Amino acid sequence: MKARPFHISTFGLSPDMKRVHPAFGSINRGDVSRQTLFDALETYRRLDSDCGPSASHITVQAETGRFVVRVSAKQLLFAAEAESRAQAVPLAPEEIVRRLEQPPAPISIRPPAPPPEPPWRLATALVVFAAGVGLIGYALKALFVPDGPRPDENIAVIPGDAPGVQLRSLAGTFATGQLPGDRRLAISENGYTEFAEIGPRQRLGSGADSIRIRRRDNQTFLDTTRSGIIEFVDKNTLRYYGDTYRRLH
Repeated sequence: MKARPFHISTFGLSPDMKRVHPAFGSINRGDVSRQTLFDALETYRRLDSDCGPSASHITVQAETGRFVVRVSAKQLLFAAEAESRAQAVPLAPEEIVRRLEQPPAPISIRPPAPPPEPPWRLATALVVFAAGVGLIGYALKALFVPDGPRPDENIAVIPGDAPGVQLRSLAGTFATGQLPGDRRLAISENGYTEFAEIGPRQRLGSGADSIRIRRRDNQTFLDTTRSGIIEFVDKNTLRYYGDTYRRLH
């Protein structure tokens, strides 16, 4: 069976897809083949631009849905159209094409629904269930750490003593700015990080998060347990989902 084409459009990209600027606006590129889509994504990834991920994007309509691809520091960020930029995940062009080609989940045919239960019986069952879940969660709280977003399999852990050395050099506080609402990121020498917000809310998330140093294609990442991947630019600059954190001390 012949593969169905992908329909793509762009925003902020020149007709030849070699320049980035919001003034280029939206361009409908029409239906393209798998190879053409791959080439377009690779060209987009290699662009030199200081405009940031909000200045341009590629929209792809596939059988599996509608998706948006942005670029930041030569890394493609992939998300469903309904998702926010913070939910985008860094992927290589070939990984994005594979995800777009995944077949949609089969639609199951449900049997006729049984007669509804009396309201009092449903309410009693919900109360008992909620109480049981609460007790189990409290008992196991200290035994398990929730798993956050995982990095791609091609990102390898740095061997030897290198991670400890880099974490010690990274230890300190980074921030997106100094105004209320800006975010801070603290990294300790023993391999933990914690996000906070400048202002009355202060702490964000669920507390300290462990870190591992990982690399792919000569790029360094901080892989956290719950918060996902933090991009390493240099020892004084980190990037998290398009936001730049600079060292305070």
